[in-house]
Amino acid sequence: MYDRESDTVTRFPLTREYTSREFITLVGTKPLAFDPGAEVAYTNSAYPLLGLVIEKVSGLSYDQFIRERIFTRAGMTETRIRDNFSIVRDRASGYVDSGGVLRNGQPRRPRILTANGFIRSTASDMAKWMIALLDDAIVTKASATSLTTPTRLANRSVLPFLGMGWFLGSATGHRYMAHNDSTAAGFSSVVYIFPDDALGVTVLLNIDRGDAVNRLATNIAAFYLPGVGMPGK
Repeated sequence: MYDRESDTVTRFPLTREYTSREFITLVGTKPLAFDPGAEVAYTNSAYPLLGLVIEKVSGLSYDQFIRERIFTRAGMTETRIRDNFSIVRDRASGYVDSGGVLRNGQPRRPRILTANGFIRSTASDMAKWMIALLDDAIVTKASATSLTTPTRLANRSVLPFLGMGWFLGSATGHRYMAHNDSTAAGFSSVVYIFPDDALGVTVLLNIDRGDAVNRLATNIAAFYLPGVGMPGK
């Protein structure tokens, strides 16, 4: 349904706004690719739906919920939900590489996709977020454990590389959890957390250069954990 590489959705123009009902109808009329629990496939279409669930359960707007439950608790004073029109001091512009020629990214996206990652932040604030996550200041220890519990399919088979929203792995004996992504707006980012080593690394780039964010992050991690190298996703 949602193609992360081309940043498009079949019959889903990204240049207009959508109501919650319109988006749910668009997603709900698509056929399932497989029975729930049978397989795993990454899709960005699920995040906006999760955002709508958060609003319904909490009684707050998604923006307010994220500010109160995450940004404030973690002391993230430089982080905010992305706005297509607000002027932000020292904001980096996003760029895309089009055949070796740099061009401006495409920042405008419908607000319904906010839960898909509409966050502007800094490396220092991301460090605060990782510390708060490891210290159970944002979620309970039980919830934190569920994030890193390998996915179990309906047939009881286990996918050891995938938790709840995190890619899991081990590099030379160092367990890690990671998530990375890029957007047509011209940005790419990655977070690596090595929970047993109390180490977190984040890289934020205002351009998408393939696997550059992963290479930078794991090279930084290698300063503290010799031999880590490039674990991959």
